Amino acid sequence: YELNIECDGKMLERIDIYEYLGVIISSDGRIEQEVLNRVKKATTAYYGMNSTIMGKKEISNKTKLQIYNAVMVPITLYGTESLALQDKHLSRITAVEMRCMRRMIGKTRRDRIRNERIREEVGQKRTIVNKIEERQLKWYGHVRRMGDERKTKQSFEMHVEGRSGRTTWEDGIQRIGQKHGRTMVEMRRMSEDRTGWKRWIE
Repeated sequence: YELNIECDGKMLERIDIYEYLGVIISSDGRIEQEVLNRVKKATTAYYGMNSTIMGKKEISNKTKLQIYNAVMVPITLYGTESLALQDKHLSRITAVEMRCMRRMIGKTRRDRIRNERIREEVGQKRTIVNKIEERQLKWYGHVRRMGDERKTKQSFEMHVEGRSGRTTWEDGIQRIGQKHGRTMVEMRRMSEDRTGWKRWIE
């Protein structure tokens, strides 16, 4: 179905992809372009710091990690709380994370060191995926507690026809809950208590 919009008697141009507030939005509702956008921007930031900070042996890993968390992480996480991410998307995001961390300690993929060991040496306890999941759970609880008159809540609860087989954002929330031993029914109930929900997430 094509929607035509007129303004002052002129037909507005219809495009398939556009960027709004730093986020790529596709007309088909898919998130592939936005995931690539996140990866591209994080990679650009990485190369900007590669030779000046991350690759400098005289700079401690602690300082490098602080800079990474202050610069790279926010760029990577921007807008991810509302994305219906699949494993393939998370793998791309993790690849950027590990590239940066290997650089911090002067290692490459050829060294064949496990990601867990790299993070341990760097001092990063939580993965970028852990942080995405935390943001998504926080947003889920926030939306669940909204009043029914809020457009965000209405959009969250509506069901679009003709989209069967496609992973939804709530599917991702369900998967996160299953990892932590919770069902959707339990999480819906828990999310009503803001303090308790926050405590469970943390």
